[in-house]
Amino acid sequence: MKSLGTRLKVGTGFGPMAVFKRSPTAGGAGQARTDNTASAESALLPVTVRPGHNLFAPLPDWVRDWHSNFELNETVLTEAASGRVRLFGQDAFDVGWPVQWGRDPLTRRVAPDLPASGIDVWNPKNVGSIRYTWELGRQQHLVPLAVGYAVAGNTAYRESIAFQIQGWIEQCPQGMGVHWTNATEVAIRLLSWTLAHGIIVLRDGEQGLLGTVPGLERALYQHLSHLIESLGAGGTPDHERVTRLLALYVSPSVFDFGSEGRAWRDLANTTLTELIAERVGRDGLWPDRSTDVQARLLETLALAYSVGRRFREPWIGDLARFLSATRSFLTALCPEGGRAPRVGEAVDGSVSRFAARAFSDTRLELDQLAAVALGDPPQGEQLSEKAFWLGWLAWGMVPERQQRRSHGDSVALAMQLFRDAGHGVLRAPRVYVDVVAGQPQGGHFSTQGDADALSYSLAVDGCYWFVDPGSYCGDDRPDWRAYFRSTTAHNTVRVDRKNQGEGGGLIQRRRRFSVEVSDAGHSDQRAFLQAEHTGYDHLGVHHVRRFQLELDGSSLFLLDEFFGKGEHRLESAFHLAPDVDPKLEAGGGRVTLRRPGCGTIVTLNTPKDWSLVVVKGQDDPKLGWYSRQPGHKQPSYCVVAKYKGRLPIRARTLIEISLAS
Repeated sequence: MKSLGTRLKVGTGFGPMAVFKRSPTAGGAGQARTDNTASAESALLPVTVRPGHNLFAPLPDWVRDWHSNFELNETVLTEAASGRVRLFGQDAFDVGWPVQWGRDPLTRRVAPDLPASGIDVWNPKNVGSIRYTWELGRQQHLVPLAVGYAVAGNTAYRESIAFQIQGWIEQCPQGMGVHWTNATEVAIRLLSWTLAHGIIVLRDGEQGLLGTVPGLERALYQHLSHLIESLGAGGTPDHERVTRLLALYVSPSVFDFGSEGRAWRDLANTTLTELIAERVGRDGLWPDRSTDVQARLLETLALAYSVGRRFREPWIGDLARFLSATRSFLTALCPEGGRAPRVGEAVDGSVSRFAARAFSDTRLELDQLAAVALGDPPQGEQLSEKAFWLGWLAWGMVPERQQRRSHGDSVALAMQLFRDAGHGVLRAPRVYVDVVAGQPQGGHFSTQGDADALSYSLAVDGCYWFVDPGSYCGDDRPDWRAYFRSTTAHNTVRVDRKNQGEGGGLIQRRRRFSVEVSDAGHSDQRAFLQAEHTGYDHLGVHHVRRFQLELDGSSLFLLDEFFGKGEHRLESAFHLAPDVDPKLEAGGGRVTLRRPGCGTIVTLNTPKDWSLVVVKGQDDPKLGWYSRQPGHKQPSYCVVAKYKGRLPIRARTLIEISLAS
């Protein structure tokens, strides 16, 4: 493959006449190219399909099988086909017709039509809410439209797909506008086009989208070129690197870009294998305590594994251990009847979409994706449509689901420690505690993660009482981003009004610190975990916290030890779920917690000689907020226990749980 610098610069003129020039020696439509020399003329040669390389192997009666599991949501599909698109699971946004790709659907602000390198995407005054613009530009809503066309033959869906892609190509020339500012968005859009093509092929034959969208072949090439150029960029989060490599592998597996495309595909294979070998630890997990990041990686690599099986790649065995371990991890992090907490950095959206509406149970869908990729029967009363398509992709057959097993069918471990992911889980039959008990070393998130060491979440009967605050926004709201990532926004202890580590703002820590588990296990009566961190060692304070959960579910005990000298300020926060109401009892130190319609009562007994304040929805300084998903925040109660005095000291907190019968 020739260097990027010698490759022909592709023009930016788009429209009905901007179709590839065809070499006299190139094969006709539907034929694989046979040239073996990568050259500057690569961009001028035709892109064709690779015969026999559609994503989905021929499967008789697949339409019948699809209808036995799903129904067409014609309302949502008709909206998506005419300029009303659902983003982040919210109501449909009017995105214009033709779609205005550079306009933020939320604020309706139009981004400047400038070279991508010159656009400050994190300035809402310039671009509005960039995450909504990017989510629209991923064009994931086109894949459900392709499903609707393949299942029902509604040509309006297919015509809309072609019209929307052509409109994007004409409005967003290569390198211009916000949709070229982030290579991960380029990768997800390329995946959307490739998946839509693969589904349309099931009804129309292997040409699919090729030849129906003026400029599509050139745009496919440009997207791949952009991804190649982005691979060397530093500071890219792991889940985004994996997404880019996935697109760089999948698209040349389906479309023929000649020797250059084959070289890119081989590079993606090699780099992905090396990245997994480098980053996946002894637990089989990615070293990142963000539950969103782990979920994104599972979805991305389940898709990579499925495509790898489809095309018989030898490297897919390297992914099996990761998929199995991450599946077990996310299952362990999920309390019975509830969902895993959203700890750490939030990730917007998903890598792929097949259904008109999002699946109702995110954790169950992730479990099904890992299951179908690995050839296991997916569990659940309902089958995820994404799992349906991945099962077909990986094994050439529609997956048959089994009834969902409950935790009661097996003995749940009282204590599980996931060192690579930085989590510890304590579990009684009806009570669950997730502890942030690790800090990844090296990599992007080692300096940008939340300052939340030794924080925890507490759930009873699947409902959370003490919560991680979530992640409200990205870099477009630096004040709110700084709060939601701060130590005071988590259920841990802040020292001298500073975050763990050093620094603040968007990057919470300019000083790295470590979190180590020093003791963990369980007996017949209780489960326990003890950990410590060095986030305040630069202040002369070392924090050790011990968690002890009674296995009858009656109480959770916290013992905080602060080693050091001199006088310091300590603030221990207890962030409550939005529907939990606290009542401070006379005399202080004891807070009764209740939620409407729930017979369980939780009582918080804070350390003696510590003062208490109860805050909800405070703006200055920010305190008492909860975010269930990016873009959403709401007031929620926070109890703060405060101490000012000399160290060393011990502080005991008892959380009593009176379980409803």
